Amino acid sequence: MTAQWVFAYGSLMWDNEEYLPLEIKKAMLTGAHRQFNRQSTSSHGTKEKPGVSLGLSRGGVCDGLVLLIEEERMRLIDEREGVPRAYQKLVTPGDGLEVTVDGSILPDCIVYYPNPESVNYIGDLPGEELARRVANADRGGQGRAIDYITRTRDACLHIGITDPHVEQVYAAAMRLMQPAL
Repeated sequence: MTAQWVFAYGSLMWDNEEYLPLEIKKAMLTGAHRQFNRQSTSSHGTKEKPGVSLGLSRGGVCDGLVLLIEEERMRLIDEREGVPRAYQKLVTPGDGLEVTVDGSILPDCIVYYPNPESVNYIGDLPGEELARRVANADRGGQGRAIDYITRTRDACLHIGITDPHVEQVYAAAMRLMQPAL
């Protein structure tokens, strides 16, 4: 059996049962940080009223998980992540990125990095704009944008990660949605 490590920093942290991870460990990606830099026009929003989803942006660090996935299941993750349209499949260490587990470099780890040429790439928008998009998004095929952010935030907190960007967008979206809840 051949298996591949995959770095998880968003919904893959909490929505991974389908891929039957052989192992899950806390990990750190150096060279990039979490960023809501993609719009979601099907999963957690619509084309008319898109939500937002996580990607990575260069610089900094990103704490998350690594999942050990059997090679034959990697195609399913590639399809889910929309490789190569939505995300690029990068192998670390390389491209200025490095994944470590307990301080040791994890060789040949896959990182799904957003494709800036994608029609759904929105770049680095201010937190309040992202929150407005979350609050105004239509329900997508996998639910509401606020539920996606809440589940990602909860998954981070569960393993001891407090991500300032996630916290900022979550808090601002909750304030905007308060009357609607």
